[in-house]
Amino acid sequence: MAVSDPQTSAHRFCCGPEKDRKLVEMTAMRRRLLQDTLHTAWITYRESQALIARSHGKLYLATDHGEKTIRD
Repeated sequence: MAVSDPQTSAHRFCCGPEKDRKLVEMTAMRRRLLQDTLHTAWITYRESQALIARSHGKLYLATDHGEKTIRD
């Protein structure tokens, strides 16, 4: 006869499929928010690099995938 793991039994008792689903949803939401933040930071970085290059009279990336690098 196999002895059940107390941690596994406790997990099943306190954390059912509903709680697991909620945990997955929260993790997915946090990941998406992080991705949005990193994307915004990357856009800001590109814009600052373009502004510096333009102020020094150098070439810079004017558009990326059809979007202006420097906002109006």
